[in-house]
Amino acid sequence: MTRASEPRPAVREALQTALGAAQSSFREAVRELLATRELAAAAEIDRRLETEPTRPAFDGWDLDARVRPLAWQAWVLDRAPLGVTLTGPAYHDNPLRYANVAFRELTGHDAARLAGANPRLLQTTTTDGERIADFVEALRTWEPVTVELDNERADGTPFRNRVSLVPVAGDDGTVEHWFGVQAAVAWPAGHPDEG
Repeated sequence: MTRASEPRPAVREALQTALGAAQSSFREAVRELLATRELAAAAEIDRRLETEPTRPAFDGWDLDARVRPLAWQAWVLDRAPLGVTLTGPAYHDNPLRYANVAFRELTGHDAARLAGANPRLLQTTTTDGERIADFVEALRTWEPVTVELDNERADGTPFRNRVSLVPVAGDDGTVEHWFGVQAAVAWPAGHPDEG
């Protein structure tokens, strides 16, 4: 089975930087990304940057006023070449607060299924416990992390998912929310699903 290749690592890094920046710097960071990287959806992303965080309807997502500006950032990147999710707060088991269109297409799950669910819904019996422990440690220490996981789409199709977590600190410095940046990548050599 053929697997999609992740867009250039520089795009992932630029998205992580933009999402990890202060909300006041997000527009500038994304504009720099658009100026330095060729993205198929650049015009749409640029158009959405001009929309105020209160404008999108966020159909299917129940967002309070505090979370809307963060969800807006993922919404701006709906057609980015990588899936972007917003989760949190951690003390509520990191429910999905928003998942961009690219993530929904990657996983085959719609907003109704994803809203409020924990991203572990993608895990399978072959998802590596050590990799999951890396996530738990990152959540505990409020540190970014990137791991590759064996995941499963809504239709049961397995895929290798490169997931980066980006902590989002509030005004008081406490991390309550996380952005996830995700893409399907090739299976490692010798994996049963490789090929």
